[in-house]
Amino acid sequence: MASSRRLAAWYFQLAQTLEAGVPLLAALGAPGGPRPDARSAMVGRLRGGAALTAELAAAGGAWLPPVDAHLLAAGAEGGRLPETCRRLAAYHEGVARLAGRAVLAALYPLAVLHLGAVVLPLRELVLGSAWLYAKQVLAVLVPLWLAAAAVFIVLGRHPGLRRRVLACLPWVAGFQRARDLGVLAAVLEAHVANGLPAAAAWRAAGAATGAPVLEALGQRLAAEAEAGRPPGPALAGERVVPAEFTHAYRTGEQSGRLDESLGWLARRYEEEAGRKLGLVALWYPQLLLLAVAAWVGVAVVSLYAGYLRELLRIAE
Repeated sequence: MASSRRLAAWYFQLAQTLEAGVPLLAALGAPGGPRPDARSAMVGRLRGGAALTAELAAAGGAWLPPVDAHLLAAGAEGGRLPETCRRLAAYHEGVARLAGRAVLAALYPLAVLHLGAVVLPLRELVLGSAWLYAKQVLAVLVPLWLAAAAVFIVLGRHPGLRRRVLACLPWVAGFQRARDLGVLAAVLEAHVANGLPAAAAWRAAGAATGAPVLEALGQRLAAEAEAGRPPGPALAGERVVPAEFTHAYRTGEQSGRLDESLGWLARRYEEEAGRKLGLVALWYPQLLLLAVAAWVGVAVVSLYAGYLRELLRIAE
């Protein structure tokens, strides 16, 4: 999967190219961007008559983030692909900036942790042997590296497990929730603006979030729409979305300006997701630093306590 910074640059270039009047297939096949080989193969299938929405759905999770694929498909169906690309470019630029800041902030506590693992057992190197020293260093670093690798591999390969784990973390859970609601509103807006049926809009929007509760909500409200009833009253009886979301949706539905209400909701929750992500980038490295400082402090106290016990034994 491409990095957020690379995706942001590609989405921005794609939006500019499309706004300049370049045909979509030529824009998709232009150099640069994520996975040129996969994009070239996709362009070939599109020239052969494949549907763009189906190709984007297949790209989701392969070389595009699944949420991005849903939003691009909705933007294409709604005739608002350049605007969708600009929104995705802004989102990924913000994620890349915050992620870079978090990584830089985390480097210091990680450096302190590695330095402590190397320096604190020096007593074994001086009074014992190099083998005992190496064992103590590796006893700290190897489990740390293995645990980090296991977390990244397991959570990367199991999105459902990753979602459940992230839902337990302060601020990360808030970011995920706000992001899901923003995606729900954005996909609904794209479908409504193009005059597509409400049933298809809710089904696609729920699936785009990747959240089981919102997917189920999309199915229930799609069934309401297929039965000839507006989704708004049924949404009012749901508790899986905030009252603010329900009120804005029903107001837009009643006034005939549902696309404006959904656009406001999408921007509102994207901004909230950005704030939550900013808190994650700010505080999680600080908490890591506190944990490392506590570990180093305990290790230093234990080291000096050992020296003191030896001095007392010698004095006796």
